[in-house]
Amino acid sequence: MEPRVGGRLAFDDGEGTVYAATITHFDPPRLFAFDEHDPDGKEREFDGHLRIELRGEGAGCLLVLTHVMADPSIADSASGGWQTCLEELVAQLEMPG
Repeated sequence: MEPRVGGRLAFDDGEGTVYAATITHFDPPRLFAFDEHDPDGKEREFDGHLRIELRGEGAGCLLVLTHVMADPSIADSASGGWQTCLEELVAQLEMPG
């Protein structure tokens, strides 16, 4: 990962595909956003924009996750993946020290 606006990053799905992305917003620890690109440059349904934002709320914070997909027909499968990721995040945050 190149931690800057315009920097590149890559995601390995663990199944043999690596997705490339370009960072569009980088303001740690509050905001991280990027445009994801299809690894082969052909299938637009894998293109999208993701924005992860932390907002102060009371004694804690609110996580706002926005995923704008080039092909909304994949929303159901993407939402299942996000549900799994968010459940894992909650589990990690609840683990003792």
